[in-house]
Amino acid sequence: MSPRAGGLAVALVVACATPGAGQQVRRAAPAMEARPLARAVVVPMSTAGGRPTIDVTIDGRGPYRFIVDIGAMGSLVDATLAAEVGLPVMGRARVGDPSGDGATEAEVVGPAAVALGGGELSGLLLISLDTPDFWAELDGARGILGAPAFAGNVMTFDFPGATFGVAPGGLTETDGSLPFLDSGDGLPRVRVEVEGRVVEADLDTGSGRGLGLPRALVDSVSLAEPLSTGTARSVASSFEVLESRLAGSVMVGGVRIESPPVHFQDRFEQGNAGAALFRDWVLVVDPLGRRYRVQPPQTSGSSGGSPAP
Repeated sequence: MSPRAGGLAVALVVACATPGAGQQVRRAAPAMEARPLARAVVVPMSTAGGRPTIDVTIDGRGPYRFIVDIGAMGSLVDATLAAEVGLPVMGRARVGDPSGDGATEAEVVGPAAVALGGGELSGLLLISLDTPDFWAELDGARGILGAPAFAGNVMTFDFPGATFGVAPGGLTETDGSLPFLDSGDGLPRVRVEVEGRVVEADLDTGSGRGLGLPRALVDSVSLAEPLSTGTARSVASSFEVLESRLAGSVMVGGVRIESPPVHFQDRFEQGNAGAALFRDWVLVVDPLGRRYRVQPPQTSGSSGGSPAP
């Protein structure tokens, strides 16, 4: 068993807790406050264990490497970095994954000004997570920017081009984008067709793996390779996964993706669409409007699949 196999699945749900709130709502996604940038920016995008990362500054200090995680309903910062920057404590929150198990309490710090490529996301509140083992598995990343940080903008992950773009505005039903499914907990959920079966999957760029499926389906799909055993981790815990590659294709976001990497787990009821699923594609997301689009890269040479007929 390899503890690093396939990368880390950073599934994050925040239960809101502020001074004087009186109670916490478990698995409640925070309300998104729109922060449209003054202009569009495009910055280099690298990866940490397959997860998209960008360099940002916090209150003018840095740069620091942060993961951009569509599946995170809040933003995290390493507690040592929060102390280094001097971010004040504003409250507390419970942080966990969609299973609802193993949630932990952490400080809320900020507000902070997070800048990338000349654009600034101001007034961000961050969850200061004092869990060294968690950060040690993130290949040098010091924080995670969740979907709410980019509300009011369109995010563009150009995986083949290794760039990340943020532009003020939103997606509409006239631009070829699709709405997220209603997940009930605010998570960005999409429809994936696998060998004639429809699976609901959380869109999760915080996972460096490809398509995650419930373990109950392991005998129901055709695999191109023998299964191997690995370990994934959410913000709450570690869990075992079985890994392989599908023999056929899947449909997601209106495109067909051939023989993607797949893993099976029994921690979550729903599937998971990780970053490796889109490595030959451009993923466009409007977190506030809850829409997304998958499109071919502008350069030629993509071999990952084709637009669906």
